[in-house]
Order: sequence, then C-alpha cells, then structure tokens
Amino acid sequence: MNILITGATGLVGACLCRYFEAAGHSVYRLERDGKADASFRWNSDAQSCFLDPEISLDVVINLAGESSQGRWTRTRKDAIRNSRIDLTRALSVALSSQDNPPHLFISASAVGFYGDNGDTAVHEESSGGGDFLAGVARDWEAAATECSAAGIRVVQARLGVVLSPDGGALAEMLLPFRLGLGGPCLL
Repeated sequence: MNILITGATGLVGACLCRYFEAAGHSVYRLERDGKADASFRWNSDAQSCFLDPEISLDVVINLAGESSQGRWTRTRKDAIRNSRIDLTRALSVALSSQDNPPHLFISASAVGFYGDNGDTAVHEESSGGGDFLAGVARDWEAAATECSAAGIRVVQARLGVVLSPDGGALAEMLLPFRLGLGGPCLL
C-alpha cells in the first residue's frame, strides 16, 4: 500500500512510519514549507497541499498539529487551532480533487471533543463540549468534509493523551516521580 502520513516526525507519526515500513508498505511524508521538491508538501502561506499525481495513495493518515503542551497564550491557542484545521482542510480539498483519490482518510482528532464530562461516560454519538479544545476538535473534524463529499471514507481518531517512554506527556510526568515526588497508585 501507498500511505501518506502528515505529522510523521511526531511521536505517533514516527512510530506509524516505522511500523508500516517494516510491514513492507511505501510510506510518504507530507513536507512542510520550503521543501519545493517533495512529492507531497504543505504550503501554509498559500493554504494548499501539493500531492504528486504520479503516486496513487491508498491511505492518508493526518496527524499534523502544533503540540498542545505548554502555556496557552492567545498566540499559542491560534497556532494549536490553525495548524490542525488549515492543513486538514487543504489536504481534504487536495485529496478530493484527485483523479484517483485514496480509499481511506484517517484524521486525528481528540477526546477533548467531548469537553469535561466529569464521571459521565461518553461515546461517538455524545455531543461535543463547549471549551477551547472541544471547539478545535469539532472544527478539525469538520475540515475533512471535502473527503467525505468525494466518497473517501473518513475516520476521525479521537485520541487521548499518548503515553510513551519516547516522549510526549509521560516523559514530562516521570520527572516528579524520579525526584521522589510522585504518589502511590491507588488502584
């Protein structure tokens, strides 16, 4: 299979690239601004994606987005939001206009879609929340509508916090425990 991955240098994307390459698939990475010779590239200034028409993609996995870790200033929140929605919309438009579009578009989203529900269980049909992350997730998912309209199967992967010894949230959470400041597990 020919698989295009956005966010291929991130924690999840890099892992998926290794996995699919080891399984014998051809993995392509969407390059960001400045890589004019890349077969698949995103131009954030023009809000457009170039997809090599000579390479027929089977699956596209969209994981790109600015990290949501850190202090949320207005500028940071704009970067979190725009990095997800603008790329997803441009990629969706580019994929839907291909002569031979992929059969599957997997686009990351977040469990933040549901907002804070306390102890109430949520499921796919649950309504979205009303906070910042819920709004980002809702608009992020809506940005893939061009793919759906073109008959491409769209899967929204509402991911939670990714825990890995290679980075992400777990790496930051381990420091207090290594300093003897972590508490016992009560489960």
